[in-house]
Amino acid sequence: MAAYAQRKGDAVDRGLEGLQRARRRHFNHIETGETSIMALQKIPANAPLQQMLNALKADGGLIIEGMFTTELITTMHEALTAAAHAFTPGAATQGLGEDGKAFVGAQTIRFSSLGKITPAYFQMLDNPLYAALADAILLPH
Repeated sequence: MAAYAQRKGDAVDRGLEGLQRARRRHFNHIETGETSIMALQKIPANAPLQQMLNALKADGGLIIEGMFTTELITTMHEALTAAAHAFTPGAATQGLGEDGKAFVGAQTIRFSSLGKITPAYFQMLDNPLYAALADAILLPH
């Protein structure tokens, strides 16, 4: 049992390390053969909303610096990292059995109900800038 727990913990750690590597690759300009991936724009949280929306439209994403406090991000990170150890990589099937397992992937850790894991999630949702962006994007539809 201890060996299984260690292997499971190692898989979670590898999954988190892989996510961090992917984030670093994604947010830096990369040349991959014929494909060029551009870095996302970094915009301060106090910039005009329209500037953020323009970046989002142009690039499909953006990095908003200072949107959340370091303390809030650390709280979320620690809570989600601890929760990830309770899930087996590749176990999620999205209710689709083997087809869902193939879709999710063998090393993917999926879980939901973030508000049950940490109340810090609701602090992120209550962010006025987050609400303004969501309203600007979703309300017209």
